[in-house]
Amino acid sequence: MNYTIFSPNKKNSGGLASFRVSKQKNKKDMWEERLFVEVVPQKEWAGSPQKTGYNPANKKCIMISPSEAGDILHTLDTKIPFESYHKNGESGTWIKAGSFAGTRKFRGRDGQEETHTIDRFAFSVSCPNPKFYVGVALNPAEAYCLRVFLENYIKGAELAKKFKQDQKKKDGEPESKPAKSEPEAELEEEDAGIPF
Repeated sequence: MNYTIFSPNKKNSGGLASFRVSKQKNKKDMWEERLFVEVVPQKEWAGSPQKTGYNPANKKCIMISPSEAGDILHTLDTKIPFESYHKNGESGTWIKAGSFAGTRKFRGRDGQEETHTIDRFAFSVSCPNPKFYVGVALNPAEAYCLRVFLENYIKGAELAKKFKQDQKKKDGEPESKPAKSEPEAELEEEDAGIPF
């Protein structure tokens, strides 16, 4: 399963985000579904989204847990921002998602162009060392497709979890205790536009 969003911009801070669910074997030789997000920054703005290219030499790949996918879905529903930090050795990666007000142009019945305010959604990945940032702005249709994609990933992960629990019961293994959840980070109010 794969879903890719292309989002270049004139500020040269956009890019693409490719969401991919893959199956991998764990230490017990059982298959598990994992969600990977590969973000690729855009090259210099080429005058239009269709002509702008991307820089695959400077990409970053992160893994999203089912609970983080649920948090992103919650953000789509409530517009409450999501923020997560993945630590890797001495450095780390920030993953953020949120909504912001955007505009869309339509042609009215009389053929005149009309501008309407719409809710847009943003997803960004950044890290300070080495410096990296990709922000992807989604229109409502792309946000809806991402919602369906994440819901299917969570359903698949839940089925796999239930299967593992059933296998443990058959094998006589004790069930593991759920991990303690991390405290939620305090979020600050963001400016207009992509909020991060």
